[in-house]
Amino acid sequence: MPQRSIHTSTVDGGETGALERLIDLYLDHLTIEKGLSANTVMAYSADLKKIH
Repeated sequence: MPQRSIHTSTVDGGETGALERLIDLYLDHLTIEKGLSANTVMAYSADLKKIH
């Protein structure tokens, strides 16, 4: 799997954009690698948005 680089430059939306990208990658991981259901991933997403 190719390595992904997360940059926190303000041009790309700053640290907020990087955090959102990391959250998306984590949710993808839960779906693809861990095989969690869509409802579970949506619940994780909602919780992460609350603290974000």
